[in-house]
Amino acid sequence: MYGGADGGDGIAVGDLDGSVLVSAAAGHSSAAVHRVPALAQASLLSAWTGVRPLTPDGRPFLGPHPRVDGYIFSCGWGGVGFIMAPLAGQLLAELLTRGAMHSIDGNPLRADRFDRP
Repeated sequence: MYGGADGGDGIAVGDLDGSVLVSAAAGHSSAAVHRVPALAQASLLSAWTGVRPLTPDGRPFLGPHPRVDGYIFSCGWGGVGFIMAPLAGQLLAELLTRGAMHSIDGNPLRADRFDRP
C-alpha cells in the first residue's frame, strides 16, 4: 500500500479487491449535488472500481527501460494519461529524435528512479 485508504480525491491506493469506498462515493455524490441540486433526488443504482496505473511516487515512467535496450516506457499516468498524452508525445519525440528530453528535466520520470539511492 503506497498511501492511505483514500488520498482525499476518492482514489484508494492499496489492494485490488474491487470494493467501492462508501466514503469516497458519498463525497463524490455531495460534490455532484452541490453543482446540480436536482441530483439530491437521485439514488445510486450501482458502483464499480477500476485499477489506475500509478507508481509509488505518483509520477509516470517516461523514457528508456534501464535494462532492456530499445524498450521505452510511457505508463503510470494514473487518471491523467489522456490529458497528458500531448506532453508525453512531445517528450518521447524529443527522446527518440534528439536523444534526450529537452522541454523538461526527464530525470524525475526515469524508470530506474527507485533503484537509485
